[in-house]
Amino acid sequence: MTNNNTAQNYQNFSNPYHCPTEDTIDLREVASILLKRKKIIFASILLMVLATALYLFITKPVYEAKATIEIGKIEGQTIESAASLTAKLKTKYHVGDKNIKKEFPYIDSITAPRKLNNLIELKVLGLNNKDAAAYLDRVVADIITLHQPVLKNYIEKRKEYLSTLSSTIESLEKQLSTIERQINTQKTLLRSQAKSGLVKDAFLISDILSKNIMQVSALQEIISNKREEFSKVQTDLSPFKLKETKQIGKTLTYDHPIKPKKKLILAISIITGVILGVFMAFIVEFIGKKDEE
Repeated sequence: MTNNNTAQNYQNFSNPYHCPTEDTIDLREVASILLKRKKIIFASILLMVLATALYLFITKPVYEAKATIEIGKIEGQTIESAASLTAKLKTKYHVGDKNIKKEFPYIDSITAPRKLNNLIELKVLGLNNKDAAAYLDRVVADIITLHQPVLKNYIEKRKEYLSTLSSTIESLEKQLSTIERQINTQKTLLRSQAKSGLVKDAFLISDILSKNIMQVSALQEIISNKREEFSKVQTDLSPFKLKETKQIGKTLTYDHPIKPKKKLILAISIITGVILGVFMAFIVEFIGKKDEE
């Protein structure tokens, strides 16, 4: 008996804040309070729902339109990187600039998909689908117009170079044909001189013939290189390496607005109403008990 009392005294001494009769939460009492003050909770929920309904009635619905742009290519390389084009458009249309008050419709975001350097996605917000889609179409047209001069200038220069190459090849082939005719004439003359015993003249003709043959070989190599270059330029102008900037698919719109999200807002308002009502119920109950005391 003495040992038990000693242990109890030691426990009380080591924990001076220990209280043998601590208050505990009685769930039955809580439920009783909530039932007693249920009108307050319902009133709180009703008030929040009405306030939310008023907000949803006043707030104008916002619709979204989306479009994906494929950046054109020159020689298999994009006319402009997706990052560069995105930066230009964000500056031009003040995307993300909170210091400027925007009016509907406006560009909400411009993004470039990861690991893809030739695509950008545009999102436009408007008070209806028609306005949002029309504004987005104008932006897409501006982007396409921005890249058209670059592509047009490249095509014109390539075609001019093709024309130059074609003229050069034609000139070289004529030169080659002339030398080949000279070689045939020189071979005939060489045989004639050899039969006549004119060794000295035959030697001179043979020397000239050798030089012409070497020149023919050099010209054939130059013509072959020029033709390869001509073929490469033609390939650069093919659809595989040359593409215009364009929109992929149609402009995407939705039947329902993206803002405000009515169901989510309503659910949050009901939950808030319940929490607020419970809180008010306990406050009223606490005040009531104080008054009774």
